[in-house]
Amino acid sequence: MNMIRKGQVNGVSKGDVVGQVKFIADIFGVVA
Repeated sequence: MNMIRKGQVNGVSKGDVVGQVKFIADIFGVVA
């Protein structure tokens, strides 16, 4: 999660909450 906040994950920019939710949902296989 910390990596996402720092913008170190490709496809997720700082402050992109929707992108973060989708990214985490993809990781855990959860439908957001």
